[in-house]
Amino acid sequence: MSRRLSPGAGLRAVALACAFLGASCVSFQYERELIERVPDDSVVATFVPGQTVLTDVLAGMGAPLDVWEGPAGAPVLAYGGLRSAEWNVDVSVPVTEYASASLAYTESRARTRGYMLLFGPDHRLEIVRYGLLADLRRTYARRRPASVDEEVP
Repeated sequence: MSRRLSPGAGLRAVALACAFLGASCVSFQYERELIERVPDDSVVATFVPGQTVLTDVLAGMGAPLDVWEGPAGAPVLAYGGLRSAEWNVDVSVPVTEYASASLAYTESRARTRGYMLLFGPDHRLEIVRYGLLADLRRTYARRRPASVDEEVP
């Protein structure tokens, strides 16, 4: 069964939306972004797990886009790139006379693809993976033990 809205309901919805937007600040932004570059596959193919050392990778590929501590405490290097053009939306709504709530959304860093190179404690290459760097970081980052204060009873 379909239900039709009365003409007044649509007008009330438009009036409510205008009141909300009038009390808040909405901005739209077009942004073009370039994050480093995706490494050449032929360079990455020369790295051999168990044989290639950290200094060889740095000499062949230069500075990484990101570095973090791996599961065994050894370094993990990330090389990647993204070319994007996107619209961003920012909304700010006054909550009280002296405070407002804000929301900003940009997803470019989560979409950066590239290579992750995980090294062992002896700084020899152990693993090479290609994919979304945010996902690879979640999978291969060292997890710190929770403190006593953070434990759930």
